Amino acid sequence: MLDAGPWMWALFFIEFASYGQMLPFQILRVSALKAEKNSEQLPSYRRKCRLVGGQVPLVDVYIPCCGEPLEIIVGTVRGACLIDFPQHRFAVHVLDDGNSLDLRKTVEELRIQWPNLHYHYRGLHDSGFDKAGNLNHLLLNEPRSTPVPEFITVLDADFIPAPDLLRAGLAHLVTDPTLAIVGTLQMYYNLPPGDPLYQGLEWYSAVLTPQLNALGAAVASGSGCIIRRDPLVALGGFPTLTSGEDMILSYALGASGHRIIQLTEPLQYGRVPESMQGHMFQRKRWSVSLAQRIRAWKDAPRNPIPASRRTSVMLEGVVHILTLFFRTVEFVVLPLLLLTGQPLIPAPHLGMLKVQLAMATLYLLLLYATEYVQAFRADFRVSIFPHLEEAWMAPGQLLAIIQKCFSQSNSSQSQVTGSTSHAWNRDIPDRRASSEIAINAISLLATLAGAISHIPTILGQSYSSSDGKGVVTLLSTIAYPPMLHLVYTCSTTHWIPLRAYLYPPRYPALLTALGPHPRDPGALFPTKAVRERLVSARRPALGHRRHFLAIGGLFGCVCAVIFAFTP
Repeated sequence: MLDAGPWMWALFFIEFASYGQMLPFQILRVSALKAEKNSEQLPSYRRKCRLVGGQVPLVDVYIPCCGEPLEIIVGTVRGACLIDFPQHRFAVHVLDDGNSLDLRKTVEELRIQWPNLHYHYRGLHDSGFDKAGNLNHLLLNEPRSTPVPEFITVLDADFIPAPDLLRAGLAHLVTDPTLAIVGTLQMYYNLPPGDPLYQGLEWYSAVLTPQLNALGAAVASGSGCIIRRDPLVALGGFPTLTSGEDMILSYALGASGHRIIQLTEPLQYGRVPESMQGHMFQRKRWSVSLAQRIRAWKDAPRNPIPASRRTSVMLEGVVHILTLFFRTVEFVVLPLLLLTGQPLIPAPHLGMLKVQLAMATLYLLLLYATEYVQAFRADFRVSIFPHLEEAWMAPGQLLAIIQKCFSQSNSSQSQVTGSTSHAWNRDIPDRRASSEIAINAISLLATLAGAISHIPTILGQSYSSSDGKGVVTLLSTIAYPPMLHLVYTCSTTHWIPLRAYLYPPRYPALLTALGPHPRDPGALFPTKAVRERLVSARRPALGHRRHFLAIGGLFGCVCAVIFAFTP
């Protein structure tokens, strides 16, 4: 019987958790490849088509806001009014939860040029359910003139639409009555060079979105999507079950027999938080909304998801929480495993050790090859293991979810990315953000110290014994291939916030990233250079400073030791 001590079981737990995080994405990847292979024609989400002429349907454009800087909101409002669409066929509605007198006055001034522009404030008596409540106030409660617009477009207050947004999205909706939502990618014009914090969401846009599209399971983002009004109203409006109304809406409509696609061309340009604290708070809010999918299991008036889909949505919330938990545990357990200096794999004799090492090495070679093929298929818009880009925030996100569960306060206003009501947009130091960066620094230093601490022991055994004991110790501790993999992924993950702290990202100034709007020099739009940079941005094919070559060389050395020097 194998003698597996507690530290061996701890390593097994971490390996199992690491693979468990990748398993859903690997299943999704294989399923999407099969779907693409069986497709006989170019999928609709890849077709670039436009609605032409003046015979177009009526559209409402909703812009929810709450406390964002006035110039940001006005930039979005101007961009919406300048959409290439007959002015009498669409209306722009500013839904202000912040009750800004300056914004109200500015909208009234802009109405002189664009009479199809309107301002709305729902009041304190009806200010519940965050952004979804703000949208529903106009959708369900405001008196409407006839005919009622057939489609609705939602734009976040800090997203400037491309002039052809409506013509691009409606071209799909009017030709396919089964479509309920056409989403568009979220591009960010103020990304710093190199995007060191991975704020551009390239993994979502370049990897997950095409896969979900291929499987008919696309999820439309909350900004830049065009929605068919009738199924939305039949659903009861925008879902208030969680703070992620866009995701729940996609689930509910998809489970009701409607189709959703996400276009792969850039049709809107937004902003990312320009501070470490802002980025972390934004991701915490998103993480909380993902965890809130657990509520889908409960039969409640606010739950629009059909019973047949509730269990799977609930399980997605459970998996998200478990993923954060496993990543947080890894922060602590991995350094301890290295610092103990104990053997990490059960091997009653050297023959079994060699078999385990060979199988582990083969698994990792296949894993890295699969990840590299994925990066290649995405044209290197992502690198390997992109699902770990935000793993360094796991402890903070898990804490935010716990605090949300026990918190009695519930923000009722429509707060989105640019809102000054959010801490992430205030220029003040945040102790919690600093503590999370410190946690990553401590975990990284402990991991490296644990790895280095093995060197004296291994060298001592090698000099004092000629029976290969030092090599065996090396291969059963720090050089055990899965351990090397974990040290690499964890170290690179911990380095992300530290690099951004030591070398702060340089976000472009507003007037540097924006230039004259193509339809009105008085309005702003991302410059051609910025738009081209967003489309052409790539990660190094061989990793930062070509370190993939070093990884390959390291694994090659381990393989040589396994097959040449192990007795």
